[in-house]
Amino acid sequence: MQGNDEHSETVVFFSILFDPEQNALENIQNANRFGYKSVVYINRASSQFIADLNSLDVIVLGRNKNFGIGVAFSELEDYLKEYGIEYFLYFDQDTAVADHAWKYIQYSYKEFFSSPEIGLVFYGSNKSSYSKLVVSSGCLFSMGVIRKLGNHDSTFFVEGVDYEFCLRLKNSNYKIRNVYLESIDHLTLQNGNSLTKFGFEVNIRIYGNKRLKDFNISHIKLIGSSFALGQYEMALLFVRSMVAFNVSEFVSRVLTRVF
Repeated sequence: MQGNDEHSETVVFFSILFDPEQNALENIQNANRFGYKSVVYINRASSQFIADLNSLDVIVLGRNKNFGIGVAFSELEDYLKEYGIEYFLYFDQDTAVADHAWKYIQYSYKEFFSSPEIGLVFYGSNKSSYSKLVVSSGCLFSMGVIRKLGNHDSTFFVEGVDYEFCLRLKNSNYKIRNVYLESIDHLTLQNGNSLTKFGFEVNIRIYGNKRLKDFNISHIKLIGSSFALGQYEMALLFVRSMVAFNVSEFVSRVLTRVF
């Protein structure tokens, strides 16, 4: 790609790959079909998957080593700055996206970013107009905003990358605009199980010790940063998130052992 006016109007679809399955390929194919330019960052993928990628119109970043999500976002943003791309859309590799969503996002994003107070647009299940915190999957980012705030923080490995960016948005008085779309499914393809006992169904997902440690370390950093910036409401949100995640992990482990 070359940095010119034509490319500045392009919306890049971005995905980070770690042991990806068929849905990751389908998202790339669908993005290309609806006029996006696809870029992926490979943290880990099989030789067969990479061969399948090479048959598609996609730009590949990364070195097939797991550098995490923060590094992947930051390297993408450096790449987009070099080539003058102004917007990128991110979906996790296990987010299922229907045709309606690809089409709607393509023609709606400029309207939502027309207000200078909007720093991020989130497409997904949030029905409220605005949020203080959102996950990355479903977000459409403006490189104009990123040039003002800085790239995603590469010191965050997996957990907290999205929340750290939300904290900087809040500290710079930007708003996160929610756009409700039923045609984006963040949950169905995620790893997890449901347990039915005594007529009740409970969703169980165990993240494991490494992910739990990463989550807690990242949230301690987020809480510290929030206090340093005077963002006490955000600090409280991060405390609640930390407590909820740890309780859920504990309950899931106990239920798995008991039943």
